[in-house]
Amino acid sequence: MEDANHALAGQKSDQINSERRLKKLETALADAQANAKRLQEEKDQSDRDMRERETQLLNRDRELEDLQERLEESERQRANLSRELEELVSHTDDAGKSKIELEQAKFQLENQLKELKQQFEELAVEKQRANNVGIFILNRKAHKTGEVIKGLR
Repeated sequence: MEDANHALAGQKSDQINSERRLKKLETALADAQANAKRLQEEKDQSDRDMRERETQLLNRDRELEDLQERLEESERQRANLSRELEELVSHTDDAGKSKIELEQAKFQLENQLKELKQQFEELAVEKQRANNVGIFILNRKAHKTGEVIKGLR
């Protein structure tokens, strides 16, 4: 009978130890699941941020193209006005007033051209910054994904 009691006590002890290990494993599993959920939420947020940045980048590209077209059109207008000015200066002696008006128009167009070039350069810098941010986010996301895989092993 004593042997049976001793065996029963051993089995009880084994059962208690098994229950403790099971509880620890369940806690570790819950922690891992919570961590995986948190990382998935971070990944989803990062994906949303990336899509937003891509949209912004595409919008900047369109703006840049529009500005480039406006710049080219302004350059064509300036060239046309310069040709007209040269023609008027060479063909008219009493066109002093017209010459002044054309020079003023030329000056205004050149100022517009400078402004458009400045806007173009600013958009190019902003586009580069957006590209850099996108690359940084991709690298960070790739790094975190690697940590998740290591943590689950």
